Amino acid sequence: MSIVPKDNSRQRQTSLNFWNQWPNTPIETIAGSPPSWWSGPDQLKDVEAFNREVHTLVRAYLESHRKEMRKIDLDIATFVCVSAIEAVAHNTVLNHAEMLSEKTVRTLVDETTRMVVGYLR
Repeated sequence: MSIVPKDNSRQRQTSLNFWNQWPNTPIETIAGSPPSWWSGPDQLKDVEAFNREVHTLVRAYLESHRKEMRKIDLDIATFVCVSAIEAVAHNTVLNHAEMLSEKTVRTLVDETTRMVVGYLR
């Protein structure tokens, strides 16, 4: 069973169809001002490709350290590890910006490492 992010072409096409419903309507009218980082639906392709690459790299790393881990499905382990790390990072950046001091970030990295290593062993 593979949990690696798949190519979401169909989902992307649905998104493009949504935007094409209002070809001459400014985006601000539809949903307010878009975020400054948003460059449009094509940006999703880059994010999806990046996510697939991250999963591929993490799975390869786990495979190379298989002897140090308990018996576990590598696809599931990859999904759990990447998801846990992303959750900590995203939650910190989005909801706890006050925790972004150098010292606290080092502590978060250490604690997240302990969590992931504990899961894998």
